[in-house]
Amino acid sequence: MGHEDDRRAGQSSPARHLSPEEVSVILRRASLVETASGLPAPLDPTVEDLVEAAREVGMDPALVRRAAAVSPVPETGLAGALLGADGRIRLRAHLSAAMPEARDALVRASEDALESSGRVTDSDPALFVWEGSRTLSRDRVTIRKEGDALLVDVDSDRTGRYLLFWGISFLTLGVVSGAVGGLATLGAVSPLLLFVAPALLPVLVARPFWKRAQRRAARHLELFAMELARLVEEDPATLRGDGVDEAPEA
Repeated sequence: MGHEDDRRAGQSSPARHLSPEEVSVILRRASLVETASGLPAPLDPTVEDLVEAAREVGMDPALVRRAAAVSPVPETGLAGALLGADGRIRLRAHLSAAMPEARDALVRASEDALESSGRVTDSDPALFVWEGSRTLSRDRVTIRKEGDALLVDVDSDRTGRYLLFWGISFLTLGVVSGAVGGLATLGAVSPLLLFVAPALLPVLVARPFWKRAQRRAARHLELFAMELARLVEEDPATLRGDGVDEAPEA
């Protein structure tokens, strides 16, 4: 009877809407040996383990595979550490798929997600490049075959937006320091501070706001990269199996 009750509970659970926190908890629990079978060790799941766990809780396994395929391309440099986040956000998805034929769908998805009117700057059987611009940012989508993998790159240069954050912080500090005589006080302490502070203080003030804005933008671009992966996987060329290699084991 106990097992039958468990099955009934499992069948009714997909109808319950889950919060993001609940999804995280469920997947973490599902990765434990005690609650999911076939795992190599507790808290050491593979992509296939997460796919199976998603299937058990009623999630679309394809979403887990696409999420696992997308990863950030790290930007290294002093600027990111100083500003709180790099001005560029770069994501890459490694797929086992053919070069897509339905290029118009990729263009529409790019324009809708990035809210910009761009254009295809390079297109041949082995390469697709779309570029667009919006307010204070430039975006680029590249899809190309490299070895056994199809690479989907999303590159968003948001340096112009940081300059806006810096400018607002500079003006705000100017108003505040003018009201309280802050710059005069710094000049009395050291003439060097009088020149350094106006450039450095806006960086410190803008830092937490810029970091939060880049984190939100990165999440949006991750969803966009997953949508591109879906379009590639559902493209007629991939469905026919044109040039599609076996995906490596996770």
